[in-house]
Amino acid sequence: MNSRIPLTLALTAILSFTAGAGHNEPVAKEQAKTHISEKKAYFDMDRFESSSFVYAPQFNNVEIKDADDSLLITGKAKAKWKGGKLVPPSGNWNLEPVHTLGVLVENLGKSPLIINMRLNGKDAEDWVNSSAGKGIVEPGEKLVVGVCLMREPAKSPVYGKLNGLPDGRKFHWLFVDSANIESLSFAIDSKTDVNFKLHKNFYIKRIYQETDEEASKRVPFIDQYGQYMHRDWRGKVKSQEDFAQNAVMENKLYANAPTEVELSTYGGWKDGPKLKSTGFFRVEKYQDKWWFVDPEGYLFWSHGACDVGIGGAPSPADWKNEKKYAALPDADGEFAPFYIWYKNGKHTTIFDYYKANLLRKYGTEWNKRALEKVFYRMDKIAINTAGGWPRKEILTHEKRCVYTPTVYVSPAHNLFDPFKASAAADIAETLQKQLERFAYDPWCLGVFVDNELPWPKAAKKIVAEGSAARAASIKWLKEKYNEIGELNKAWSSDYQNWVALETDEKLDKHMLAADSVVLTTKYAELYYRFVSEGFKKAAPNLLYLGSRINAAPNHVIKASAPYVDVLSTNLYKYVPSPHLGGYRGLDKPIIISEFHIANLNEGGLGPGLISAVDEVQQGRQYKAFVTDALHDKDIIGTHLFQWIDQSVNGRGDGENYHIGLFDITDRPHQTFVKHVMSVGRKMYEIRNSGNDPWNYTK
Repeated sequence: MNSRIPLTLALTAILSFTAGAGHNEPVAKEQAKTHISEKKAYFDMDRFESSSFVYAPQFNNVEIKDADDSLLITGKAKAKWKGGKLVPPSGNWNLEPVHTLGVLVENLGKSPLIINMRLNGKDAEDWVNSSAGKGIVEPGEKLVVGVCLMREPAKSPVYGKLNGLPDGRKFHWLFVDSANIESLSFAIDSKTDVNFKLHKNFYIKRIYQETDEEASKRVPFIDQYGQYMHRDWRGKVKSQEDFAQNAVMENKLYANAPTEVELSTYGGWKDGPKLKSTGFFRVEKYQDKWWFVDPEGYLFWSHGACDVGIGGAPSPADWKNEKKYAALPDADGEFAPFYIWYKNGKHTTIFDYYKANLLRKYGTEWNKRALEKVFYRMDKIAINTAGGWPRKEILTHEKRCVYTPTVYVSPAHNLFDPFKASAAADIAETLQKQLERFAYDPWCLGVFVDNELPWPKAAKKIVAEGSAARAASIKWLKEKYNEIGELNKAWSSDYQNWVALETDEKLDKHMLAADSVVLTTKYAELYYRFVSEGFKKAAPNLLYLGSRINAAPNHVIKASAPYVDVLSTNLYKYVPSPHLGGYRGLDKPIIISEFHIANLNEGGLGPGLISAVDEVQQGRQYKAFVTDALHDKDIIGTHLFQWIDQSVNGRGDGENYHIGLFDITDRPHQTFVKHVMSVGRKMYEIRNSGNDPWNYTK
C-alpha cells in the first residue's frame, strides 16, 4: 500500500503517515488535521509503520544536533536527570486511531540505553490520564520502542468484555484520553555517556477501525487450540506435529542455560554463609541486606511465579458467543473433562484449552507427565517459588517445591470489620481451619492473608452504615471533641447535635482528613493485630507475609508493619525500588508478590498493567525489574504474575494478557524464558556481590 494516509499526530506543525519509510516531505496543515481514512489490512495491523514529521523537542541536560534523518542526542552519564518531552506546536494530538506509539532509536553509546516514556493527557500523573512505556536498547542496536495507549473500558457487542480486542484497542480502568494528548515525555538513563539518535520517523500500530457489522465478519478469532487466529508467530501450533517440534525447541533452550550455583535442598545459596537453622523458613538481616533463611540455614531469595501448576487458563465459552470459536470440541467426547459447567442465573460454559492441549501433547497420562514437567521447568528456569495461589497438585505431589499459599479472612473485595465483638475469635477460627494443612510444612515459605484489600476505600468503611466500625469511630470522635461545637469548629461543619452526625450518610466525605487518618490507622492496626495473633496461634513456625497490598495510604502500610513478618506488595511498575517509599524505614523485608510485563506482540491482545512492544523487550524489562530488586537491600523476592498466559477470550473480568512463561499450548515463550532463566541462575551472585546493576541485558 503506497498511498499516504493523513492523521492528526503532528509533533510540531506537520505530520503524515505512510505505509513505508522514506517520505520526509511536508504535507498541508489541512491534511494533518484529518483522521486515518484508509483501512489497513486486518492481518497487518500489529506491525509498526513509519511516518515523517518535524519536531522541536524540549530536553534537559543533553545536547541535541541535527543529523540528516535524525536528532543526535548526547549527555553525560552523571547528569542528575536527562530527558524531556515532545509536544505539539499547538493544541493536542489526537491518537484515537492508534493503539501503540513508537519512536525509532539507535544507541551509539557503550551501555544499554534505558528510555522511559509516558503519553500525557491533561493533568497527567502516573496512572492518571497517562500511558507509560519503556525501551531498553543495547549498544549498536536500532529499534522501535513505544507506548501502548490504554482506553476507557467498553464492551464490544461482537467481542464481549475483553481488555484487548482483535481490532487493536486496549482497555484499562486507568486510561488516557487518547484524543487529547498533550505530550510524550522521556526519561533517559545509561551507565556511560548518553549517545543516541532519535529518528525523525514517528512509528505507530493502528487500530483496525471497523463497524460492529464488519467486526462480526472477523469471527471466529480463536482457533481449535485456544490461540488467536489472525496472527502468525514463531512456535504457533497449527497441527498435532507442532507440539513435538515445540518440545524439541524447549529442550534446546534449557541445554544452553547459564550454569547455576550449588543450591541447598530448598533452593538456598549453598555456597554462601550458613546461618542458624530452625527447620522452617525465617527472615534475617545479614550484612545490611534482608534475606529469607531456609530451613537448613542457607540464605534464600524468592524468585517466583504465581499460579504455578496445571490448573489451566479456562476460557468463558458462553454459547451465546459460540461464534468466537473456530472449533469447540464435542462436549461428550474425549475433551468432555475440560468443560466446566456453571449455573448462576444463566447457563455458562467454561472450556479449559490449556488442559485440552496437555492431553493433545502428552496423551492419556497428561496429568502425570505435565505435572512432572512443571517441576522440571521450575528447576531449569530457576523459578524457586510457587508464588500466590499454587495449584493443589503442586502442593500434594511427591516432589516438593517452595510455595506461598494465600488464605482469606476478609469478604471478597471488602475489608473485614475488626471492631466486631467477635472479630478476634472469628479471624482465629478461620485461620486455624485454613492454615492447618501448611502449619508444619518446611517447604512453606510463608502465607499471604487476603489479597489487594480496598484500603483506599477505608475512610468509607470505618463509617459504614450499621457497622461496629462506625460505632467505634463515633465514640472516638465524641471522646476527642467532647462537644459538637468543638467538632464543628475543627471540621468547618454545622451539625446541630451528635445525632445529626451519627445519622450523616456522607460522614466519610465530611470528616476532617486528620481524623480519617487516625481512624483508618486504628482500623488497620486492629485488623493486622488480630490476623497476626490468629496466624501465630495456628501456625507458629510459618511467616506471615502480609496482605499483598496493591494500593494503600502510607499510614496503613505503617500500621501493618509491627504485625507482619514480611511486607508484601503487588507492584506494577517497570522497576520496584523507586516506588516503595511507604514501605521504607519500617525495619521489615519486602516481597513483590505480583508484577508482570505483557507482550503486546504475537498472540497477545490485552495490554497488561505494564507492557512491552515485543518479547525481546518483555525479557529485558523482566531482567531489569528483578535485577533492580536484587540490588535493593530490603527486597527479598519477586513473583511474576503468572505461570501461564491468560486466555485470549479472557477471564471473568476481561483480562486477556500475554504475561506468562508458557502459552495456552504449553509452549515456553522462548526469548522471554531465556531472560528469566539467565537472571534466575545468577541471582545469588548478583544479590551478594553487588555486581553492576546495568549488566542485566546480556
